[in-house]
Amino acid sequence: MEYSTAKAIRQIKLHNDKKVSINGKHSCPLQAMAFAFQYHTLDINESTTEMKVTGRDKVKVNEAFLIK
Repeated sequence: MEYSTAKAIRQIKLHNDKKVSINGKHSCPLQAMAFAFQYHTLDINESTTEMKVTGRDKVKVNEAFLIK
């Protein structure tokens, strides 16, 4: 199911007892939440024991406004 960043983080927090995989690699729920900040929309598929997180729309960074 497709979620926005905030709703995806809530979904990951609610189901932190499941195994999490990000783009096919196993990880922990904290890494999945950090991964969620890099995308505007995420696709989360849940089964009884596992949650698969995939990014859909990546956040674009404008380097002209970054402090160097």
